[in-house]
Amino acid sequence: MAEKKLRVGVIGANLQEAGERRRISPRWPRSTGSRRWRVATSHRASAEATAARFGMAHAFDDPRALVEHPDVDIVSVCVRVPAHRELVMLAVDAGKHVYCEWPLGRDTAEAEELHRAAETRGVVHMVGLQARQLADAGLCPRSDRGKAPSARCGAPRSLIQPTGSHGLSLR
Repeated sequence: MAEKKLRVGVIGANLQEAGERRRISPRWPRSTGSRRWRVATSHRASAEATAARFGMAHAFDDPRALVEHPDVDIVSVCVRVPAHRELVMLAVDAGKHVYCEWPLGRDTAEAEELHRAAETRGVVHMVGLQARQLADAGLCPRSDRGKAPSARCGAPRSLIQPTGSHGLSLR
């Protein structure tokens, strides 16, 4: 199976907020082809500023419009935890793959509900820390081995494999 280049929709990448400026590397979408990226924030102006900064194809002020856009294969949810459930379910219900910033839900029950929904719908899903890789961009502290500090969390259950059985890649 030929590798499919994913078209990514990011919900919550407002460059006006200090935390987002620290977490978003200029290499973030550019390294994977920014024309395949779309962004949604709560305000049109901030979405357009982020899209312009990274050369993204589309900007939205409505996450539903981003999720329903035909050029979005995977939705990256990078907003505050209380909004995770609604946005992840929106993506899952639309049959879109999901990358959600940790923690997935407000509690274990909510996280398990979202996991079950993704499994039932058959979408690829992953929970991660978007800032984990920023040591390479010089945006977070390095350990003595040159990587961002980390902790062992156990075996992952669902991942997007670089060249896995789904034929999906974020490269």
